[in-house]
Amino acid sequence: MVDKTLFGSNLFAICGDIHANLESLDAVFFDAKSKGVSQIICTGDIVGYGASPSRCLKLIRDLNCPTVLGNHDSYAATGDGLNEFNPNAMSAILWTREHLSDDEKAWLVNLPMQIDLSDKVVAGRQAARLVHSSLIDPEKWCYILKPENAEAALRVQESDIVFFGHTHVPSLFSFNSETKEFRSKSSVDAGVYELEPGWKHLVNPGSVGQPRDRDNRASYAIYDSQAGTIEIRRVEYDIATAQKKIKAAGLPLRNAERLSHGR
Repeated sequence: MVDKTLFGSNLFAICGDIHANLESLDAVFFDAKSKGVSQIICTGDIVGYGASPSRCLKLIRDLNCPTVLGNHDSYAATGDGLNEFNPNAMSAILWTREHLSDDEKAWLVNLPMQIDLSDKVVAGRQAARLVHSSLIDPEKWCYILKPENAEAALRVQESDIVFFGHTHVPSLFSFNSETKEFRSKSSVDAGVYELEPGWKHLVNPGSVGQPRDRDNRASYAIYDSQAGTIEIRRVEYDIATAQKKIKAAGLPLRNAERLSHGR
């Protein structure tokens, strides 16, 4: 059981794309505790690829934190076809289905596609929403990787901030509705960034369990709702143990190897 008293300030940790990597999730939670965050907010994809789906699910469930449905979560919890997945991802989904209980699958499949955070957890000067992929047809699991995709989403975005995941790359895109100015920061470095008032922002905290920006450290973000800042944080974790678990489970070797390279 996670001790919720660990999180006791006005800061919010945004994390996602955990992908059943217990070692990276533990490291992120430890780092978040050291920074005094008040609550975890999860952008989805708790399971898939890795070998500890139930343990990661328990940690997130025990926190009772705002969590949205990810595509790997959805497919692992149902019998839906896997045509959109590559062989390694497909194999991991099939393995995960066999290793989740009915209760765990029911919890996953009932997660919402998006959450309005404005009056639930984030009590600051900027309204916020949470989604795994995109608020534009979220059930299609579109990737916001290219600047043109981000700008299209921002032009119709109503909330000041949308936290999203899915790409495994920490990113920050911003749009000013009055001046029509667009700013793109894909694969952003660790550091603190201002979320300017009057702008719409798309924030991706990167991936906890399977980074894909050539940095193998776990990635998450801390949102300061009062200061209006987002801090991208990178955390070292026990990659070797995570890899050993993947290999011992008989999951694709590629799922273990890529953890070393962050891609």
